[in-house]
Amino acid sequence: MLKGTWMAPWNGRDRYWWLYYKPSKDTELVGQLCYEVGSHWIYNVKVVETMRGQGYGQKMMAEAVKYLVRKYKVDTLHLTCRTNNGPALHIYKKLGFVIVGTEYDELYRMTWKREQ
Repeated sequence: MLKGTWMAPWNGRDRYWWLYYKPSKDTELVGQLCYEVGSHWIYNVKVVETMRGQGYGQKMMAEAVKYLVRKYKVDTLHLTCRTNNGPALHIYKKLGFVIVGTEYDELYRMTWKREQ
């Protein structure tokens, strides 16, 4: 399990950064993502380059989805993924996100819905 830390909103909006660290080291950053309350968009998802390919991206996203469902009672989440980002696309699909459209021929628009 990764250790997540929410940062305060910025620009007077309900947007939050979530930084992930290795559980044993508060200083070893694994990745980050941003969430916008209200629109239910997840964006700026990044895994530190040296941490890629070790399962951290999937753990980070799975924990984020669980947290957002619990904290904000969301039924739906949205994100975009570059069409050429196979590893991220695989993770999102594995977590239940489905492609609902494209933007600019280079981004998939994806949605996750909570199972009822």
